[in-house]
Amino acid sequence: MQGIVLKLDLKSDSGVIRADDGNRYAFDINNVDYGSPLEGCVVDFDTDEEGKPVSLCVVKTSCKARADWLFWFLCAWRGRISRVGAMTFFAALLVGLPVLLSPAVYAGMPDGWLFGTGLAAAYVTFSVLVKRFHDSGCSAGWLFSTLFLDVLVLAAGSRIVSVPFLSSNAVLSVMFIFAGLMTLCCLYLCFARGTLGENKYGKQPEPCKTIRLK
Repeated sequence: MQGIVLKLDLKSDSGVIRADDGNRYAFDINNVDYGSPLEGCVVDFDTDEEGKPVSLCVVKTSCKARADWLFWFLCAWRGRISRVGAMTFFAALLVGLPVLLSPAVYAGMPDGWLFGTGLAAAYVTFSVLVKRFHDSGCSAGWLFSTLFLDVLVLAAGSRIVSVPFLSSNAVLSVMFIFAGLMTLCCLYLCFARGTLGENKYGKQPEPCKTIRLK
């Protein structure tokens, strides 16, 4: 049987389908076998003995659902994405960002526009990294802590700011090493294989797709 997803509640991992038979069925996101069931998607499903949808598969995604997915992928801090999805994003960023900035540089755009573009790119990149960390079962707190420590150590080492407990060269050297190790750990998590199966941040993403859960 097929139907259209009318409503999706990510907090309760549930939704409502209007099926071809004219009836509405409440479904559990954990019963989705393939795809990401966004509002407006066409899904194929079976029903169990109690008449509840099981073995759901997304067969068609509307333009609105695609736009909703893109917003989640670029801006949201919840859910999981696969390393293939992350690497695809980084490849697109390396190609697309210079293309966007080049006309602005040569056309003499205001510095504020360049700063805003860079800030937006940094936010989007951070959002993708947060979901990549979630795929490995790690909190985004590690990313926040590493960024804060890197900025603090670099600022103290460059004498931009004066930090009392980092005034000693020996302590500063130790902090540099610790910050470097944390940075390497974060780089590993960016490209490491994610948790097999479901974790506290959502279901396991498919190799070339993302799952918009939790």
